[in-house]
Amino acid sequence: MPQKSYIEKTLPLYLSTLGDLSAPRTILFVHGGPGGHSAGYESLLREYQRLWSESIQWIVYDQYACGRSQGIPDKASHERNIEDIELIYQKLKEHGIAIDTLVGHSYGAWLARDYHLKYPNRIRSLILCGIDIDLAAPKNRSFLMDLLLLKQQDQKTYNSFLKGMITNSEDEVYVPWLAAKELRSKLLDSGKRSNYYWANQNSKNHYFRLIEEASVAERDDTYRKVRDTLYREDYPFSLRLTEGINDDIPVLLINGFHDVLMDGASEKTSDLPGFMFKTYWQSGHYPHIEEPERFLNDVMRFVSQKP
Repeated sequence: MPQKSYIEKTLPLYLSTLGDLSAPRTILFVHGGPGGHSAGYESLLREYQRLWSESIQWIVYDQYACGRSQGIPDKASHERNIEDIELIYQKLKEHGIAIDTLVGHSYGAWLARDYHLKYPNRIRSLILCGIDIDLAAPKNRSFLMDLLLLKQQDQKTYNSFLKGMITNSEDEVYVPWLAAKELRSKLLDSGKRSNYYWANQNSKNHYFRLIEEASVAERDDTYRKVRDTLYREDYPFSLRLTEGINDDIPVLLINGFHDVLMDGASEKTSDLPGFMFKTYWQSGHYPHIEEPERFLNDVMRFVSQKP
């Protein structure tokens, strides 16, 4: 069974196959960020291989200029990430491997959706987790999370930011993107943001141990560059997650109830015929990590329903 990248000589991407080549389903995992990596989840998949090894072949990779993949952060972009998935799809196809499902987390869910919109005839289903239906909303929630942290740490600076928020004649609040970046730099302990992302402390600690063992770090420079290619006026796709997805593509959306960033406590709906939604009550932003057995079982049931 191959464990090294089929495309390592032609693309600056880390890619690994997990499972049996003869498994009936092949899933590509698309990690979040931007600027993240798949190292922690790759290790977690190995831990739970007994659950999925006979029915699924997993493909994991790190996006351009992320994790174990090479690349120049200034050349990273959302569009490049879309094209890299297509290159992976085509290279694996050359070796007789057909990716039929994308599993995307957070930004990776957004990326997986956009890949399907640009290449609508490639995959047969989407599994999206840790993502809101309204793709624009988390940006302001992230700013709010920083404001709440700042209020606890430095009331004077918090009051200054509060006065600086701009309103129009209808009293609708607009948050300048530059102010959001400036605010993050003033937080005394931005590590406390993780309290808004995780529900299960044991799962969080275990996941970070896996990342430490893999010696892989997130890339803030790649994050900033890709983020700026998302939030622009000429962004080519809808900012509503399910808009444009083919009616014959089953979509499973999984959110953690405690996910403040993605409004996990709210039920998500869609007019798509094949849309399904699940709430994981013991999870935050990382349902695939905080409840891994449930997640893998849901994935296997979902993909097995397809013809």
